[in-house]
Amino acid sequence: MTTTARTRHFSFLRSAMSLARVSLFRQRVPITVLWMLSNRCNLRCEYCCIPSREGKELSTERCLSILDEMAAAGTTRVGLLGGEPLIRSDIHEIVTHAKRLGMMVQLYSNGYYVPKKLETIKLLDGLFISVDGPEDVHDLARGKGSYAAAMAAIQAARPHVPVFMISVVTNRSRRHLGYMAELARANDCLVTFQTVTKLGDLSPDVTCLELNDQELDEVFLELRMLRRENPHVVTSEAFIEKVLNRRPDQPRDHYQMGSIKCWYGKALANIDADGTVYTCSSLIGIEQGLNLRDSTFRQAWDHIGSTRCQGCNITCGGEYNVFLSLNPSAVKNVVRILWRVLRS
Repeated sequence: MTTTARTRHFSFLRSAMSLARVSLFRQRVPITVLWMLSNRCNLRCEYCCIPSREGKELSTERCLSILDEMAAAGTTRVGLLGGEPLIRSDIHEIVTHAKRLGMMVQLYSNGYYVPKKLETIKLLDGLFISVDGPEDVHDLARGKGSYAAAMAAIQAARPHVPVFMISVVTNRSRRHLGYMAELARANDCLVTFQTVTKLGDLSPDVTCLELNDQELDEVFLELRMLRRENPHVVTSEAFIEKVLNRRPDQPRDHYQMGSIKCWYGKALANIDADGTVYTCSSLIGIEQGLNLRDSTFRQAWDHIGSTRCQGCNITCGGEYNVFLSLNPSAVKNVVRILWRVLRS
């Protein structure tokens, strides 16, 4: 067994132990932290306003010490986001330190810098590349040449790390789910889908791109068909059923769409590029979180535990939440994905 494989096995074991603490013993443990390392980005996607946000990034030294604090608090998985996280000159140091602490590290990128950062990419447990459909559809949303860059990134990274395509579904791109499923098959990677939504101050008004109720049903019915035919589609049957059986007119505290129990603030957290810790991405710029320039991660984590969520009608993060609820179908789906990661 290679060193990378041993590290991944150890990370998965620690994650399973933390999951037991959260789901079985009802303890608050920040198993997963989604961390926006930078607002900077080389693209200007139509449903994102992150590059226009102000705020000073955390220093390298503070990023590394935060990782130490996260590990001590029980974090076993960190997702590195932006902006474009690979734009940071210290990204290799950050990823290396997280891996040294035994964390599972996944990174979300538009792909532009991937071929130039392969030494960092090789350390990851998963690389998520944004692909929204055929070249014309993708480039219309993200900028000319961005599709070609994303595909070049997939080809460069695939021999070294598990690659996922993450596809934002709008009322314009929803007709291309089948294309995305076949693209994943052709490139031997996995694909997951995220419906476009307004997330705090991270996105502009996306009303003109959002799916209506009928379109949302059609999308998830097609995803159910695609995942049964194509193992490269990783959206779980459990999540699909929860969305199709949503009850947005019956809001419940700490539930998504009235049908999915939410574990954000109990097992997951978000760190903004300026160092503020939030319960979830939809509350960035809205919730009064503590900033890691002045607080420890433990203090900031304990602080968001007092947040009372009145529920939401967004699908973002729903897949995590169904899994953390130990839905058998969702757990089986995650095991299938992890097995693929371990074999990579």
